[in-house]
Amino acid sequence: MNPNSNTGFVGKLLGFMAGILAPSLQVQISLSIGFLVCLPVSYFYKFQNRPDFVPENPNLILIGLGLSLSCFLVGNLLYQLLDINNHISLRRGAWIVFISWVIACSISATLYFLAGFPDPINADSMSVGRRIVDSYYESVSGFGTAGTSILKSVEIFPKSLLLWRTLTQWIGSMGIAYLAITILKKFAVSRSEIINSEIESPNQIEFHSDDDARQSGWRFLIVYGSFTMVAFALLYLSGAYFRDTPYSHWYDNFFDSLNFALSAVSTGGFAVYDSSVGLPASGLGSHIIGGLQNPVSEWILAVFMLLGGSSFILWYSAIFEGKIKKLWQNLELKSYLGFVAVVTGILWLILAQNNTYQNIFDDLRYAFFNVATIVSTTGLVNQDFTKWPIQAQGLLFSCYLVGGCVGSTAGGLKFNRFLVMFKYAYIQTKNLIFGKNQTNFALDGVVYNERSAGIILINMILYFLIFMAGTVILLLSSSSITLPNGVMQNLNLEAAFTATIANLGGIGPAAFSSVVQAGPVGNYYAFSSLGKIIMMILIFIGRIGVLSILMLFITQRGQRQLYNSTPTKDLDSDTALLRMEM
Repeated sequence: MNPNSNTGFVGKLLGFMAGILAPSLQVQISLSIGFLVCLPVSYFYKFQNRPDFVPENPNLILIGLGLSLSCFLVGNLLYQLLDINNHISLRRGAWIVFISWVIACSISATLYFLAGFPDPINADSMSVGRRIVDSYYESVSGFGTAGTSILKSVEIFPKSLLLWRTLTQWIGSMGIAYLAITILKKFAVSRSEIINSEIESPNQIEFHSDDDARQSGWRFLIVYGSFTMVAFALLYLSGAYFRDTPYSHWYDNFFDSLNFALSAVSTGGFAVYDSSVGLPASGLGSHIIGGLQNPVSEWILAVFMLLGGSSFILWYSAIFEGKIKKLWQNLELKSYLGFVAVVTGILWLILAQNNTYQNIFDDLRYAFFNVATIVSTTGLVNQDFTKWPIQAQGLLFSCYLVGGCVGSTAGGLKFNRFLVMFKYAYIQTKNLIFGKNQTNFALDGVVYNERSAGIILINMILYFLIFMAGTVILLLSSSSITLPNGVMQNLNLEAAFTATIANLGGIGPAAFSSVVQAGPVGNYYAFSSLGKIIMMILIFIGRIGVLSILMLFITQRGQRQLYNSTPTKDLDSDTALLRMEM
């Protein structure tokens, strides 16, 4: 059957839809892998039957596995039956990524809804619409690695569901479609279509073959998986030897270490405790206890959050190709680490000067951890930084505006784009003052011209415009909020402002607690359903990229012009990792 055999608009439409639906369904194999990991965990804890754990329901995981596998099988069937045009299209790739996200979030939201999100104890008293929106929000936040949550408590859900919630970050951080085209041998469309649509910029990367495109995914996965396994091993050892209150069973340590390793390396931010890493505070109407209870683990998490926010291309070159000198030659990495060091140092001095904690070593740990978690857009927390001195809060807020490095799992604008902006501004200023006409410049071995630098600047401008628009829309859509304790409040500008940047940047906790209580000890439960829908859109835009979303509407002429006028080494975002000496 060839949908393109029909002439006219209908035939083209059928062909276009066939080329989108089949691969969008195929990539749900990524979710199936996650559910297969969670299923034995569910049965394990079910057989343990411990009274201090929420009872397991393996049927929930089986439903998710069945839905994702069914999608994959239907996608494969369509791939076999339909003759899909192999012409590479940025627009089709963008639509595949978009539809893949919609399907994946729908599958995950179905599980959450059946599990009683956001509050299984009071689910009957909530409207179905509210529960659907909340379930979708948690799914979008997971796959978008935002780490923002609408749950009053995570500890009232089964362990397997919490593991799935964490895995959505790990899968989404690599990319639902990107992970699928890496593990699948046969795929409905060219893999480069997916890659070009998930790299946060509208570049068209050429590969020698489809196998080369697939190999780029394995490079990412090797580094990504290696970091995760090392983080897990170190967290397990620290949990076994340095925890304040020893674990009663080895599998408790195993479960915590796995979840926090997945969350840190993916720069996601979901935790399996209401206290995240460990908050000695009270919030949401009750005293928060739990967490890792282990300062050594906090140091480990901080380091791996920073690694997750750094460029994986550099680590692949250093570890697997022996090109260690690339690490200290890379300007973006040096800027990233230098920014972290300077902000941490100043923050440490502020906390020590105000006698915020018992000793200067605690001051340093809390300063470093919270700078790492915000600048990498992870969102794990070990202290309520909204109670820090105002100078410290202001300094920490600067981390909300930058993000990690390109080629990482972090969100935000990324350091590379700021460096391009500064370099471009410097060159144009010199041109203006001295009458020069320099148009090209290099940054970390990448050559930019006026057009390619302009695309990055447009990305940044649109990002901040969306930031401002999101703030206004949140104020309009959630003017009245209901806190978890039932108290009604009016949303203020501070709450809308910080909620917007936290969701758009994929950071997690709001910079200031404000009336919403969405800071380190709170969540986004209080926002209206419409407000949560707005925040879901912000998360999606922040994760996929502003210009990548515009590719949904690019014309054939626009694609040709972009391809012909973009230098082959114009590498914004993750492209450097994908090309890899090809």
